[in-house]
Amino acid sequence: MDAYLNILLRALVTFAVLMLLIRVQGKKQIVQFSYFNYVNGIVIGSLAASVVFNRDEKLIQSIFIIIVWGFISWAISYLSLKSMFLRKVFEGVPRYLIKNGHIQEENLRKEYLTIEDVNSMLRQSNNFAVADVEAAIIELNGILSVQSKSENQMVTRKDLNLKDEKIGIALPLIIDSQVVEENLKPNNISIHWINQLLESKGISIEDVLYLEIGIDGQIKLERKDVKE
Repeated sequence: MDAYLNILLRALVTFAVLMLLIRVQGKKQIVQFSYFNYVNGIVIGSLAASVVFNRDEKLIQSIFIIIVWGFISWAISYLSLKSMFLRKVFEGVPRYLIKNGHIQEENLRKEYLTIEDVNSMLRQSNNFAVADVEAAIIELNGILSVQSKSENQMVTRKDLNLKDEKIGIALPLIIDSQVVEENLKPNNISIHWINQLLESKGISIEDVLYLEIGIDGQIKLERKDVKE
């Protein structure tokens, strides 16, 4: 029994330390999965597993190792912000795979990619022919950014000399019977208004799975177990 409690304690402490490290290192560690982030994630994951299951090592010593590695990781990230050279060393650089409509064979070799790889990534961005592409850049996180040739680009309102319209995103007001209060005040929405709306539908907040209001004032309401 003591062995299981020991593992539980080590797991909880390790989880708390990892969450702290992630907060310190910022969202870039999650969003931009560069070479450095990839290696960093593997090392920290391996260290965390060792802390939890290797009971031969003292907990405080194991946690210290993770903290030291986390500091090294943070220091490299900070220095990379200050130095373009270090940024290139630790994170790499974006590269053109297609430029001015032509495949960049040398850059394909540098990224260890084949023409089939490029075609696959193009299809994932809804481009099914290399001939339709003006430029394609592989980003630091491995995602391919694609610019279609002008004749294949979508027509915009500006192209048609149409008047601009206000755009925005729909705001969730209730999620799983919980009011999203931070979306109310900035948009002049009150709990009283929400209650009146729901009363007109014959339901209460506890019955709501999801409620949102669009930029045009359109309401989307999903009841628990029943679609509205």
